[in-house]
Amino acid sequence: MKAKTTGWPLLASAAVAISASLFTPILSAVAGGRAFAGALSHSAAVPTITAGTPIPVGSGPAAIAITPNGETAYVANGTAGTVTPINTATNKPGPAITVGREPGAIAITPNGKTAFVANTTSGTVTPIDTATNTAGPPITVGRFPFSIAITPNGATAYVSDFGSGVVTAIATATGRVTAQITVGRQPQAIAITPNGSTAYVANFGSASISPIDTATNKAGLAIPVGSEPYALAIVPHHQSMYVINYASGTVTPISTTTNKAGPAIRVGTDPEAVAFTANGGTALVANEGSNSDTKIDTGTGGASTFPVGDAPVSVFIVECTGIGPGCDPDYKPIYGTVCDNNSGKTPSRGYFTTTPGTGEGLNQQGDLRPMSKRAGQPGGLRRIPLGLEPGPLAFSAKNATLYIVNEGSNDVTPLRI
Repeated sequence: MKAKTTGWPLLASAAVAISASLFTPILSAVAGGRAFAGALSHSAAVPTITAGTPIPVGSGPAAIAITPNGETAYVANGTAGTVTPINTATNKPGPAITVGREPGAIAITPNGKTAFVANTTSGTVTPIDTATNTAGPPITVGRFPFSIAITPNGATAYVSDFGSGVVTAIATATGRVTAQITVGRQPQAIAITPNGSTAYVANFGSASISPIDTATNKAGLAIPVGSEPYALAIVPHHQSMYVINYASGTVTPISTTTNKAGPAIRVGTDPEAVAFTANGGTALVANEGSNSDTKIDTGTGGASTFPVGDAPVSVFIVECTGIGPGCDPDYKPIYGTVCDNNSGKTPSRGYFTTTPGTGEGLNQQGDLRPMSKRAGQPGGLRRIPLGLEPGPLAFSAKNATLYIVNEGSNDVTPLRI
């Protein structure tokens, strides 16, 4: 699922991580460094997760983003060169929107008015007017644009140009390029601090992170991390960031106040994605190569790894916090994982699996312990079938639904929480 160290990331599906909080108005998500926030409400103490009918899109879907109001999902169809809008109220796709060649990333402005699409082999970014679902003139950037992140005030979109070693800044109001910032080799993931002051870029080929001052569009000194940094995520309510190092099998914490890296945290093989609890106290990492997730205490750096399924590529956390009607005091967070299921089977159909979020592992019978004693939830892994080659996902707060992109079957699976 990752970009290769040689060549460029043709249709590289960015892993998505979602951390959702029941009874807490925050949802933070990462997709190759892109982040957004929304609200997830739920009336049940222990949510049920059910799959709806797959939604057909174009060929080779590689990325998804949802408008801040949760009403429309946009899916980039990599091999079709189109974007499919999905009405989240009906889960019906609209007419495809023609963009550039091999679109692979999408970011939507905080006001929801414009979706920016990175076209990998065109070297362009296409703006889409979300009110009319029409594409505007393409914006020329560097070679092989990989990821897009937009500042919290919506003024600037930052595009990592994997083949050029630069980050392109675009004024969202005009679509004009305002700067091209030299960073490290093969930049891909981008994350922007909540106050919008710094954009961090993962230099896949340089084993470093470049901090960019968004006020001046100048890159600071590169921060050394592990080999092949693949994804970035700002830790909620903490002045820190996590870097997923694919080839090292580690996570590097970085202080966003000092830009200093802390000791690397060992996780599993080929980590791809990270999610956090709402308070930022716990991180969950999907390890594609070792069929496992790793739970990390972000305060101490302590980590524990447990099996989840075949080739996990995306993760999320659902938790019940606070005190109120329907909030079970015995409730434990649920860890959700998208498994690509690279098991050699034909066809290789992926699945979505949930496990208790306590990290206590297996009991004597070899089953995971119950999620909630009070609710009497049975233990063990629950597997929900998905399409072929699932990976990226996004969340609609409008209907409390996760949308999971199935690149191999050209559709999207809606999961109602």
